[in-house]
Amino acid sequence: MYFDLIYMGLFGTRSGLNAVFTRNFGYMLNRATMRHLITNRGVRMKIDFHLPMYDDEDFRSILYRIHMLKNRSFSIVVTYNELFGKKLKKRNYKCPFMISTLINALPKNSITEDEFLERHSYLPISFTFLKETRKVQVKEQVCNTVLTGFHSNNLSYFLTDTIRYCPVCCKQDYETFGECYIHRLHQFKHLDVCYDHKCKLIDSCQSCGESLVFNHQSIYKPNCNRCGQSISIDIASIDFSSIIFKYLENIRFLMKNGFNINTESLKNRYIAFAFGAGFIERAGYFNNKKLFQVVVQYMSSLKGFTVSLKEDHFSKQYLQLTLMGDLYIHSALMDIIGGSAEDLFASEHPLVAEPIPFGIGPWKCLNEYCGNWSITKCKRTYSYNDKKYRGCFQCPDCNYIYSKLEFSEKVNVLSTGAKWKQCTLQDSTKSISFSKVRYYRYSQAISGEKQIRKKKYDLDWFKRLIQHYNTTKSYYKTSKYMDVAYTTVKKYVLLFLNNNNSYDIFTTLRICTEYEISKIENTKEVIVSCLNEKNYSRSELLNIVGEKAWMSLLETDPNWCDEHLPERNYSKVNWSELDLKFINILVPIVQSVLTSPPRQKIRLGTFVSKLKKNEEMMIRQNENNLPLTYKLIKDNIETNEQFQRRN
Repeated sequence: MYFDLIYMGLFGTRSGLNAVFTRNFGYMLNRATMRHLITNRGVRMKIDFHLPMYDDEDFRSILYRIHMLKNRSFSIVVTYNELFGKKLKKRNYKCPFMISTLINALPKNSITEDEFLERHSYLPISFTFLKETRKVQVKEQVCNTVLTGFHSNNLSYFLTDTIRYCPVCCKQDYETFGECYIHRLHQFKHLDVCYDHKCKLIDSCQSCGESLVFNHQSIYKPNCNRCGQSISIDIASIDFSSIIFKYLENIRFLMKNGFNINTESLKNRYIAFAFGAGFIERAGYFNNKKLFQVVVQYMSSLKGFTVSLKEDHFSKQYLQLTLMGDLYIHSALMDIIGGSAEDLFASEHPLVAEPIPFGIGPWKCLNEYCGNWSITKCKRTYSYNDKKYRGCFQCPDCNYIYSKLEFSEKVNVLSTGAKWKQCTLQDSTKSISFSKVRYYRYSQAISGEKQIRKKKYDLDWFKRLIQHYNTTKSYYKTSKYMDVAYTTVKKYVLLFLNNNNSYDIFTTLRICTEYEISKIENTKEVIVSCLNEKNYSRSELLNIVGEKAWMSLLETDPNWCDEHLPERNYSKVNWSELDLKFINILVPIVQSVLTSPPRQKIRLGTFVSKLKKNEEMMIRQNENNLPLTYKLIKDNIETNEQFQRRN
């Protein structure tokens, strides 16, 4: 009779077989209790104990720990029902749900909704590729509903279906907190390595093969829930320079900063940095082929991943963010375009619009005897070899012409003009002939000041650069610390790594002061040895050591030059003797030309081109000082009528 009353209270109907009900009463009572808990949605679980939430802990790990701390012996579905008031069919949700209900069940002021989503969910990564208006909608859905379209379309794509653990992390967590928990960074597809301990991740027991999340419970100590065996570490060899660690570093940065990034800012940085990296042509269109090939080559070492996207739509989908796309391709783009995800957002936003090359003028004339800001026109041409604009400037007052590349201090003098030549002749301090104008470009001052040369660095500077990079592992931070360009740091670091980490490689660079010092010392040794053998003149020593070495020695150590080099010879040219000398040289040349005349018209160059270069320049530039020489030449050159009759 009592059994009938209990049966009616539980199931709402009378039992027909008391013996059968008596025999299975314990089982039926257990089932009835579960049904009562599941269908009674007015009951809510109140978490009245302290529930610590650990660093990088997954949302699912918190629910599993609540279920175990309540000492539940039945399914976790009942815990879901008591906590959220819903009977959930799935137990491995990758996106958090009904966050407001969970936070209300916790002790007061435990954690806020934003803090929970940022620390214990994967939404920060997805928020990186969403607009601000869409972020508000997704957040509202996650806090108050169970499932969203956003969850099924995005989060499930790059997260694993099983829950994975790092054996070393499990042991450390158990020793530190007394229990293990699920780490977010371990749950990404294709990335089966722990970033901190560089060991393989596991999702099942190595002994029995059962999943580590067994019987609806995650492991709370580094042992299998089924067989009790301790989980072991996979000691398989791993390439520590693998691309996997770059992906994990980018993902960890996005999980910490995704709430502060949106698709508008990411798109602007993509376009700006892609323009600087050469993936956007000067006409403004994307170079799809180049970008696609670089990304495919970069991701070739990532196992299990293939780019299944057409080349024509690649830049439109990823750089212009028409869709969220693939997380791993975005990570590759951040490395290729910006160096890393951190460097992409930490670097200053580059300007996409190019300024007018060399400005709008007026420009200063570099002739030291003119120096006026009289140049109002600049002829700009694009150099495809240097990938820069070249500007040509001509002074209307003195006809001094020079050119230079964009963003470069090096000046190429095309013509010095008549005023420069006249003033140089009148200046007694200048001992440079017109035949050696290129020497003048290295030694003369520009507008009363020395030419701006490249900055020199000593060996200690290179050592500090390498040491700072080894500490930070960031080109951007090292460039800020050393106050140089990002590309400069990258060039010297790669040079150091490719030469067996040897600092001696820097002493072979011209920009290193030790290189310049060694060259100057070698030049001094050559000069001293030559002077011990014979009394050479300065011009003879210049021909022995070479022009660059000679000019570097004069600029670097002028005191040594004054003490050891022979005195300068300022004797004036005897033009009458030089005139007779040229007559004796040109007479046989004129006779040979007249004996076998060329097919072209006989001009001044026909005779003087057969002389040495310095003699030719001396004759061409000193017509008034060499009257006999010019009379011989003019008497034997042809007029147009004579040339026509000869032919």
